[in-house]
Amino acid sequence: MLDIYIMIPLSKDILCSCNLLLILALSYMVMLGSIMVNNSHNKYLLKQLDFRQNQKYKKIKKERLYHYNIGLISSSLLGLLIYSMLSNKKNKLCLAGLVVFLFTPIIYYCLPKSDYMIKHLNTEQQKMAWLNVSRSYNKKKMLSYVGGIIIYYFLVIKFF
Repeated sequence: MLDIYIMIPLSKDILCSCNLLLILALSYMVMLGSIMVNNSHNKYLLKQLDFRQNQKYKKIKKERLYHYNIGLISSSLLGLLIYSMLSNKKNKLCLAGLVVFLFTPIIYYCLPKSDYMIKHLNTEQQKMAWLNVSRSYNKKKMLSYVGGIIIYYFLVIKFF
């Protein structure tokens, strides 16, 4: 059983089990979904692309969103299967969350990609815009982890 202890400034120990993992996983998934829908760097990149490149980008983005959704659905089903098979409530919730958190990106990265945007960029300005999209994605992924920890911290203080 995974148990994590956190010291709250009020000097009380709180047994956390896997709640931190579950909140981080949910925060991570919400942040990834929002990146694909709304991103100012994506808008700038789109302005730099010609019509043909724009069409390629939309096709690649649609394929990546499809891969992400396949990973999320598959790992959620696997998590539900594990949840239904185990009898210990604390362990099964933890394992189900862990499966979703770990397998969503694994499935996403393992699915074959039909094309890569970098192949279709011609100018340095386009390549820099693409680099900014990539950096923004990585920053938001890190922010999702920090956000999850902050949310968890305030939930623990409020409810425990």
